[in-house]
Amino acid sequence: MRVGYVGLGAMGLPFARHLKQAGHQVTVLNRSERPYAQARAAGLAIAASLEDCVAQSEMLFTCLPSLEIIDDVFARIDKPGLICVDNSTVPQDMALRLNADLKARTMAYVECPIFGSASDAEAGRTHLVISGDDAPVGRALPVATSCARAITHVGGPGAASLVKILQNGLGHVQMVAIAETLVAAEKAGVDVDRFIEVVSDCGGMASTPLFRRKAPQMLEPPAETGAKLAIAAKDAAEAARLFAGLGAANPLIAAAADAYRQATSMGHSDKDFASVIDACRAGWSE
Repeated sequence: MRVGYVGLGAMGLPFARHLKQAGHQVTVLNRSERPYAQARAAGLAIAASLEDCVAQSEMLFTCLPSLEIIDDVFARIDKPGLICVDNSTVPQDMALRLNADLKARTMAYVECPIFGSASDAEAGRTHLVISGDDAPVGRALPVATSCARAITHVGGPGAASLVKILQNGLGHVQMVAIAETLVAAEKAGVDVDRFIEVVSDCGGMASTPLFRRKAPQMLEPPAETGAKLAIAAKDAAEAARLFAGLGAANPLIAAAADAYRQATSMGHSDKDFASVIDACRAGWSE
């Protein structure tokens, strides 16, 4: 199949490679030229523009970093019969709007958000959830499956986006709790490296994969990040908005969103989302 992929970030570039390895003819597009050397080395064709990428594609995948960019890209896609498979994280109301808009223009929108890290994406170990109208989902499933270890069909339009936002909210509450605990350990005079070692190895309920992966990075930020704080802040804010819209009492979700918002205001947008610990340190000293 002729497949397009728009957005070659930490998840998008590995996914495009997996599609190529599965035997598809893949044309890619990114806002900057930074990933194009790797894309060419993987045998991916580079589109001259979004319109060029769309023209060459029977199915178009997207993985985009902000809601504004998502809106801009989908407003410019125009090819009757095209199935658009969105690996981005979007709120449910936006997914429903995109589904209706593309359907009105004789295209289809399939939600297919990603669960996993950048290293999982490279290794093909991510888990996808997929939803949308039955016919386009049926066509997208076998193609999207080649990018991940597993894929779960969760329902009709809006379902996958809802599942992803809920999961992200839960994860970001855990991230901020980890950060606050490490700051408390610092303030109490605990050997924080030894604390991380103990929690990671003890098998207790706090010894989660998230703690083992991200707690060390809170003390020593990675030189390169596959998970920017700006994206984490967007996702945490959307989770807080979802809870508030449901009329739920959501102090933990709201507090996590506030911590990410503060870290963003501190200039950490392009840093790894483990840098949320700096907002927790600042909050402690106030």
